[in-house]
Amino acid sequence: MKKDFVENLFEGSSFDDIFILSQKLIMAKKNGDPYLRMRLSDRTGTIEAVKWDTKDADLISENNYVRAAGTVQLFNSKLQATLTLIAPCSENVDPADFLQVTPKNIDSMLEELRSILDKVADEKLRKLISMFLDEEPYITYFKQCPAAKTVHQAYIGGLLEHTLAVVKICDAVTDLYPYLNKDVVLTGAFLHDIGKIDEFEWDMSIKYSDYGQMVGHIVGGVMLVRDAAKEIPDFDFVTQTVLENIILSHHEKPEYGSPKKPMSPEAVVVHMADYADSQIEIFRKIQEEDQDADEGFVTSKKIQFLDTPIFKGFKK
Repeated sequence: MKKDFVENLFEGSSFDDIFILSQKLIMAKKNGDPYLRMRLSDRTGTIEAVKWDTKDADLISENNYVRAAGTVQLFNSKLQATLTLIAPCSENVDPADFLQVTPKNIDSMLEELRSILDKVADEKLRKLISMFLDEEPYITYFKQCPAAKTVHQAYIGGLLEHTLAVVKICDAVTDLYPYLNKDVVLTGAFLHDIGKIDEFEWDMSIKYSDYGQMVGHIVGGVMLVRDAAKEIPDFDFVTQTVLENIILSHHEKPEYGSPKKPMSPEAVVVHMADYADSQIEIFRKIQEEDQDADEGFVTSKKIQFLDTPIFKGFKK
């Protein structure tokens, strides 16, 4: 079991543990001799590292587990590890040591999601939901999958966390507007991001699969739902078409990846719920990470995806 996490390293500490080698460069000292400059990572962060020779450098490669040992010093006001050992990892590792995991309880979130989706009355929609919520391999992938690579809920369990939030928002909105087809909204909210189980790969890092790069979760999600609906006798064509538009349009705009705009009030609700949760999570993450001492109550930099400085948050 891993014990020396990056966040626990401090000036003067020593360590001997497993890390991900997220960068490896062979550099030259002032006298021309080669040395290794690296980055070591785990789920808590990344630390710069050096090894003043290149012995066995050809045995290690980027984006692989390594065993590293050394001590920590301050260099240019940042922590840096000086290594005495770095070698390929020959031990079994727990991926949860290297990827961030949702701070929320996965089983509790799943139970809450099931309880809300139990409100769906239409038997064919209930069957469609069950095919992804109860059957393997979908449920295992759904519980583990991140919601994004970097933007929001980019950690194990992130897709479940995000989907639950979207479903809860949609549940509340459909109570405010009884005119809406609640069964379709809740089903669409549950399935709007289901294509992410094929879009992402998660092991030592979160990355796009080849399929995710070439097809993506929006079109891929429609294909998953369409194939599942074919297994349900006499699945209503109109209902299926509205569900497909919900998935295709939940990013709303082509520049955000949606090939179609919302074309029903049910699709509008799912889009707005998805937008609300993703944007709020982006703000939350930025506010948590912004610990600088600058004066004022907005961040000092423009934020990618928002294109604006943001409020740092209320003091706690």
